[in-house]
Amino acid sequence: MSQIFEMKLRPNPFNRICSGDKTIEYRLHDEKRSLISKGDYIRFTEMAARERTILVEVVDIFTAPSFVALEQRLIEVGLLSRGAFSPTGMREYYSAEDEGKYGVMGIVIRVVSPIFTEM
Repeated sequence: MSQIFEMKLRPNPFNRICSGDKTIEYRLHDEKRSLISKGDYIRFTEMAARERTILVEVVDIFTAPSFVALEQRLIEVGLLSRGAFSPTGMREYYSAEDEGKYGVMGIVIRVVSPIFTEM
């Protein structure tokens, strides 16, 4: 049975998902996110507005020990072009220590509902 997970996003990645430009969400493969499976859903809430949300379906999941290794794997399977993702840019969100402790994941997503405002 599919589950719905809740995640927060900064405005730029949120808007890129809404526009269809961002189809892979990068996260740590920690305890919470290791529960996500193909076929589940994620409701993203924009951190700035807090009332804008979008629902996506998890199409596929790729895990790796590091963002560098994940980038290489996604390039190999044709989901990412070289230079389209910055593993070092993920330091803005996650420490090298946490990356090494948990590993990372690329969650391939597809928008299933338009943006809506919660009441």
